Amino acid sequence: MERWVIVNPAAGRGKVGRLSGAILKAAREKGARAFLTEGPGHATELSRNAPEGARVVAVGGDGTVHEVLRGLAGTDKVLGVVPIGSGNDFARMLGLRELPWREALELALFAQEEAIDLCWVNGEPFGASLGIGFDALVAKKALSAPPFLRGMPRYLYALFGVLKELRLPEGRVAVDGEEVHWGPLLLLAVMNGPAYGGGIPIAPMADPRDGQLSVILARSFTRPGVVFILPRLLLGRHLSHPQVVAFAGREVVVEFAHPVPAHADGELLPEARLYRARVEPLGLKVVGGSAAPRSLVERFERMGIEVRQGYGLTETSPVVVQNFMKSHLESLPWEERIRLKAKTGLPTPLVRLRVADEEGRPVPKDARTMGEVQLKGPWITGGYYRNEEASRNALTPDGWFRTGDIAVWDEEGYLEIKDRLKDLIKSGGEWISSVDLENALMGHPKVKEAAVVAIPHPRWQERPLAVVVPRGEKPSEEELREHLLKAGFAKWQLPDAFVFVEEIPRTSAGKFLKRALREQYKDLFHDSSEG
Repeated sequence: MERWVIVNPAAGRGKVGRLSGAILKAAREKGARAFLTEGPGHATELSRNAPEGARVVAVGGDGTVHEVLRGLAGTDKVLGVVPIGSGNDFARMLGLRELPWREALELALFAQEEAIDLCWVNGEPFGASLGIGFDALVAKKALSAPPFLRGMPRYLYALFGVLKELRLPEGRVAVDGEEVHWGPLLLLAVMNGPAYGGGIPIAPMADPRDGQLSVILARSFTRPGVVFILPRLLLGRHLSHPQVVAFAGREVVVEFAHPVPAHADGELLPEARLYRARVEPLGLKVVGGSAAPRSLVERFERMGIEVRQGYGLTETSPVVVQNFMKSHLESLPWEERIRLKAKTGLPTPLVRLRVADEEGRPVPKDARTMGEVQLKGPWITGGYYRNEEASRNALTPDGWFRTGDIAVWDEEGYLEIKDRLKDLIKSGGEWISSVDLENALMGHPKVKEAAVVAIPHPRWQERPLAVVVPRGEKPSEEELREHLLKAGFAKWQLPDAFVFVEEIPRTSAGKFLKRALREQYKDLFHDSSEG
């Protein structure tokens, strides 16, 4: 896979320009091709020229991401982000907002990819947000804001500037073919992520992986009305206002009598009377969201970059576990600290967490006995909207939310996610974690990717098979077994076989398609036992 890094020196009010030399050098030292943009549109041209399957990293803010996205939308290229801008809402949507640039670059170049929804408006792609009406006027005004204003202050400066000449256009809005509004319209936000304007939570419910657009409609507002709703907007409590309504759908059509301004990801669009937005579910490959293998954690730490992992789900709003070092453990030897930092972490305040067996009993805190992660807390879901069956399956009889994730916990309470319930390997009555084996294998210098799956076995019920994509020279099976033994696996946990391939099949979300591997190799151990 080729890796391209596109650096916009104008992003972040010139901050990227001041860092550009160090960023270009770091990218090239990691084997990537690195480019400095020369003006508007150049990032789109560069990303369009990257080869199919390449990982293209945008270094800058939302404008830089938007330009790169325009060049790779509809292709098999992967988008990475190093957020050094004034808003960074796209990066915030992916959970990358607060990372130092060196750490973000390392992740963007080497971390596992996934897929999120890709959005379109009038044939042009956007990643996080589309704003039509008042909000686009604010985006336009923000371009002339003083350079020392960034993020929220910049947005508020522009907002009050636009308020002085407020006139509401008449508009018609339809969601999935159904008219939901006709009349005065302050603004319409069509969101893939929860925030815009440098972190304003306009659509707190938005999820970039749910296959839908979150639509926020602000209808008739006076100037004082806009001012008075601001505190609620900044806290994400505006949705209860009688003039604010929310919808969700796959397609949104907005029509006006006269052209009205709009922006996508903060970048102004040509003014139009008609805007047609749609979502392409899981149509964009990005970097972010996966737990870091220990080898990657160790690599960061040796660079002087502190790593803190976390864990959460849409149903948990979302973060419920964060990794931090307890004070009495900070004096541990280096290897022990790395071992702890590679774990998922500890429950956040007000969250109750247990690792439970099939009967709902907490398993021992011995870092070995596996169970399902189950949760309770003020912001943990109590069920699914209009889906009673899913709600029943999601909760235990005593009210704990079942995550479907398998983990162990240790005597200090540190959680370590091991696998999805459906991906565990049960061999001779013992559980083997496919994720542990995969992470260890991908720490080998000759392994680019590795997927481990359970294959039926005539004697042991199931045995692990490792499907490996080599990095350059193919490693021998003996090399990989020795590597796993040194990583602490017992002999009975090692894969019975290794298959070397050029590519591992993936789901539309960019994850390993283990179902296809299990089907392809389902007779492997039966055939070998018969021979």
